[in-house]
Amino acid sequence: MKEKNFKEWFSNFEEEKRNFWSYNEKNKVFNIEDVVENLHANIFQFIFELIQNADDTVATEASFYFYDKKIIFSHNGKNFTRENIQSITSVGYSDKKDNDEQIGKFGLGFKSVNNITKVPEIYSLIEREELNFKISNYIIPEPIEKVDLFVKKQSRNKKTFFVFHLRKDLPKNFTSKC
Repeated sequence: MKEKNFKEWFSNFEEEKRNFWSYNEKNKVFNIEDVVENLHANIFQFIFELIQNADDTVATEASFYFYDKKIIFSHNGKNFTRENIQSITSVGYSDKKDNDEQIGKFGLGFKSVNNITKVPEIYSLIEREELNFKISNYIIPEPIEKVDLFVKKQSRNKKTFFVFHLRKDLPKNFTSKC
């Protein structure tokens, strides 16, 4: 059976996640929001998790950019794969569990960003194509049509960017404490 091209695969995957979210909301099978929101008590845990994830991608450089209303993280590690997308849009699933050289194994670390943002954005390459997507409702990948201005100005060559528009309920000086 021929493998689907990436865009077709992504569209089908997004639809599957939407269907799961709808089913879960209707039938109350798993309280995703409660698990994710209460998983990481330390609001700054996302910093360590992002650095760990960059290390797992064999990045040699990683940077944080702090603004009043958003935080941007970038690294020059390996680009995203389909398995990475499945993992980052899941709760408790990890594509790293069988790799002894990677630290993250439980599929929960990246979810720590939900303490600071409701919709994380990811800009990377996959299968030699630009990949720009956001994660809504903790698990639903959606394409991003309008690229973040900061990301657009940066060299996209072999870099992955994460953009976190800060939640409105965070203290106004939150980024100065990071």
